[in-house]
Amino acid sequence: MIILEAKKLTKSFGGLMAVADVSVTVNSGELVGLIGPNGAGKTTLFNMLSGYYKPTTGEVYFRGQDITKLKVFETSDLGIARTFQIVKPFGKMTVLDNVMVGAFAKTGHKKEARDKALEVLDFVGLFNAKDNLAESMTLGGKKRIELARALATEPELLLLDEVVAGLNPSEVKGVIEIIRKICKDKRVTIVMVEHVMQAIMALSDRIIVMNSGRKIAEGTPEEVANNPEVIQAYLGRGMTKSARG
Repeated sequence: MIILEAKKLTKSFGGLMAVADVSVTVNSGELVGLIGPNGAGKTTLFNMLSGYYKPTTGEVYFRGQDITKLKVFETSDLGIARTFQIVKPFGKMTVLDNVMVGAFAKTGHKKEARDKALEVLDFVGLFNAKDNLAESMTLGGKKRIELARALATEPELLLLDEVVAGLNPSEVKGVIEIIRKICKDKRVTIVMVEHVMQAIMALSDRIIVMNSGRKIAEGTPEEVANNPEVIQAYLGRGMTKSARG
């Protein structure tokens, strides 16, 4: 079953065409990776899928409903959540309070929000840090706060924006395991933009590759890794071999 569908999305900023005629489908339960070189248009596409940008032309559908013109809080109510590449937790609030902000999207009751936040913090491995100020956390901790806050909204579709960027190898491995658990245990569909090929290749059921605002390839990790156009535009032969292990 298709949970997310984008039809012929185009986005222009003045005279700059950032995304040109890109269509995407995501099936329920899938994890779809979105990759490409800097300036490829993947972040702009991602922002249109999540409702932060309105397309110049084209439509976005969630479970068959046209959400193209909806505001972000309206798409959140439908079951779409996202993280951001540059994490910005509420630094003077505790880790728990940060995640409760997400939980309040589904309940107006403080106890229910607290219980949900504690459950999610345990899931992402931050339960013991719940009383820490968010500003005191490492980058890896702040990334997990961002992920936990999104999960606390109880999404059906989770959009991850470079969630492992800047992390050390041990932290990357930990977040990969959390994402696997999100798919398996919580049955959440995921679309992720990522430059860390270890994560993309390990997690994705399917990968979409963009370059110069257009979709240039789509397929399994193995198919994408062996696509000559993708190798030339983005991966490079050395990176491809290392990503596959």
